[in-house]
Amino acid sequence: MNSPPGLEEDEELFSRRMLTQLLGVVVVSSMFVLALYLVGVLGNARDDDADRATSTTAIVAQMPPTVPSDAPPEGAADSSSTTAGGAGTGSTSAGTDDTGSNSTVSTSQPPAVTPRIAGVSASDVRADSTDSCGAPTNYQPANAVDSVRETAWMVPGDGVGAALTITLALPSIVSEVGLVPGYDKLDPCTGTDRFDELRRVTAVRWTFDDGTSIDQELDPTRNQQSTSIGLPVVTSRVTMTILSTTAPGVDRLDHTPVSEVVIS
Repeated sequence: MNSPPGLEEDEELFSRRMLTQLLGVVVVSSMFVLALYLVGVLGNARDDDADRATSTTAIVAQMPPTVPSDAPPEGAADSSSTTAGGAGTGSTSAGTDDTGSNSTVSTSQPPAVTPRIAGVSASDVRADSTDSCGAPTNYQPANAVDSVRETAWMVPGDGVGAALTITLALPSIVSEVGLVPGYDKLDPCTGTDRFDELRRVTAVRWTFDDGTSIDQELDPTRNQQSTSIGLPVVTSRVTMTILSTTAPGVDRLDHTPVSEVVIS
């Protein structure tokens, strides 16, 4: 049996209303779910940013403080090398035990953990000579940091007060210093032991950028002898000053040598 025309129109209108309401519910539900998703994403992003900020703050807090530094740029040539004249007349043009010079503050990076030598100078140096084979031999400051024990920085006489200044490439943490306190060399032609013929260093003073210093006593043996610094220092320069030496083994060889200096 057919429905009256008016009833068919009411059913069609009712169906449309139900469909519209259903679509509205679906749209509202989707928007609600999307809103929840966006809130979660933004919350996680804020948490991540907070975590990164906390991590960065912790790393910065652990970085050592910056320190005064007058060290030359990394890789720069040493402009204060020692020049030798006659015996006892060697001198440096600048940078020898000069703890009162102006300094600048480095703010770009923390101090280096491993010191690296950029240059070396000295307050005095013995004149060049020849060995028993007739080969020329020099006693420049660089010989004390070349990792070759058969070469040496050498000054005339007892050496007391003579200073060797080592400039580091960057301000560095220094916890130990030491030296070979003599001329650790056998003459290549005669086999003569030069260590016994010249003076041997028995005491030195190590001085750092901040003016602090430590004294080191040494045995007159060819061993490399080191001393620990009680509280490691941050410095861009280390100066070693000779305090005492032995008498020479041979009177005519009255010179004071240092084969090697080590800084770590």
